[in-house]
Amino acid sequence: MKKSVIATTLLIGSLLTAKAEITVTELLDEAQNSVKSAFESGCPEISPYEYAKAETYYKIANEETSKINLLAGKAAALKSIDWSLKAIAKRYGEETDTTLKVPFRSLNIHYQVKAKDKKINPAEARIFTEFEILKNKIEDLYTKHVLECSPENIAKAETYLEAVGGLKFVDPDTGIEKKVKLTRIDQIIFLNKTKKYIALAREDVFSDKDKDGVPCYMEVEQGTDPNVSDLKNNKEEETKETETTKTIPFEEKENPLKVQARIHFDFNKYNIKREYLPYLNVIARYLKTHEELKVKIIGYTDNIGSKAYNDKLAYKRAKAVKDYLVKMGIPASRIEIIGKGKEGYLFDNKNWLNRFTNRRAEFFVMEVSTKQGK
Repeated sequence: MKKSVIATTLLIGSLLTAKAEITVTELLDEAQNSVKSAFESGCPEISPYEYAKAETYYKIANEETSKINLLAGKAAALKSIDWSLKAIAKRYGEETDTTLKVPFRSLNIHYQVKAKDKKINPAEARIFTEFEILKNKIEDLYTKHVLECSPENIAKAETYLEAVGGLKFVDPDTGIEKKVKLTRIDQIIFLNKTKKYIALAREDVFSDKDKDGVPCYMEVEQGTDPNVSDLKNNKEEETKETETTKTIPFEEKENPLKVQARIHFDFNKYNIKREYLPYLNVIARYLKTHEELKVKIIGYTDNIGSKAYNDKLAYKRAKAVKDYLVKMGIPASRIEIIGKGKEGYLFDNKNWLNRFTNRRAEFFVMEVSTKQGK
């Protein structure tokens, strides 16, 4: 295994510096061996993102070579070898891409087209527009922990989109990095493949693998395992509680809800986003099984707009959540709502992601104190 990795590394180094021409067939053979080595090392399970990229670039290399687009075939084969090495390195504990650790990732993928070309060629303009839309969708999925929820599908989506923007390679005669542009039909085919894998990745992000009503990305946010049901854990906690608190005089005390309780809103909106409904259903079930609890919902906004307007908008956000919980069977008398507007920011408001994070409704419960009254 180590000999194969070393040989592959030496091959890449020679390709970047050698003057002699190397055939696309030789590159495809080496790419195939590299992907095979990564597979046999257990990379599909341990480094699925990197392995999926290596495998997808190898498929692109074969497709382009079969269409006599030899430069694109070479470029994709080199990419495949590179990502196979990254997958194997990660398999053995070497981190290869620190950007994958952050919750939001800006893709370094570009589709370069001159403004005059977009005016002259409507097809080119449509491809450019579609490229940017899909790129934004991928970046948005990174804010929802797609790397943890669907590493293989997001890797494939990125790979096909990068191919649409052009496949880079190092010219063996000059050592200069160049970019091979695909044919228009291939660009359209790869855009459609990008759409397919974005859809699959999004489905995984919002999936409820453990059937506890909480989507994968929310489980990651709150630090719970998306493959283990939280309802089971809650049930175990409930068996330890007694009903004596219902008859003991109490003083109200605010504490965060046991599950992370926060939802976010689009700009200038107070309607609840569809992806948060399973989350609210879990909260409603929790409140139904804890009748001694009251809940306080606080709405917030970003920093755009006047204070008066945002105070009203924040209240409407809190009320929208209350209305949904009431619809789910929670008495309105157990729910208090407040609109705080332009305050209590979680982050500064310097970019759209921070503003989105600040536009939220948070939940607090009023728990019964165990302190005995006189």
